[in-house]
Amino acid sequence: MITPSSESNSQKTDDVRKIHRYSLVGAALWTIVLSGLYIAYVVDNRGAILDIGHSMAQVSFEKDVLFRRWATRHGGVYAPVTADTPANPYLINVPERDITTPSGRLLTLINTAYISRQLFELAQEKPDIPQGHITSLNPIRPENAPDAWETQALKKLELGARSLSGFLASCPA
Repeated sequence: MITPSSESNSQKTDDVRKIHRYSLVGAALWTIVLSGLYIAYVVDNRGAILDIGHSMAQVSFEKDVLFRRWATRHGGVYAPVTADTPANPYLINVPERDITTPSGRLLTLINTAYISRQLFELAQEKPDIPQGHITSLNPIRPENAPDAWETQALKKLELGARSLSGFLASCPA
């Protein structure tokens, strides 16, 4: 025989189970909503970070082009011959590649490619600034040969692409 108090206890147990079940379902739904918001936030931030990185690369490139135009307008620049700046062997046939000042100081002509290479090498000492290097499908200097990604990009540019960009998963050491 069921007494009113056992019926009441059974009802309370069922109510507690329902509350517990609804709490778990509510918590699961809330977790799903928060996870979705977090994923949307991460995706949005990733896009913004990629946009900023692309803009920084573009500005760096434009600065490099501007600097090269300046050096080209001046026909290159002369600098003292040092261990860091030896005479450029690729300019051997250029008249007055090497000159001596009236005081006896030896200077060598540095063309835009040589200037850019030296600047890019200096930049490697500070990995927190944008990096770059000169490359070509037919490089005069063998060290300027493109890597696999650059080769594909240069071929696409030859076929008419206006610009190409990409991001490295990690920077080479």
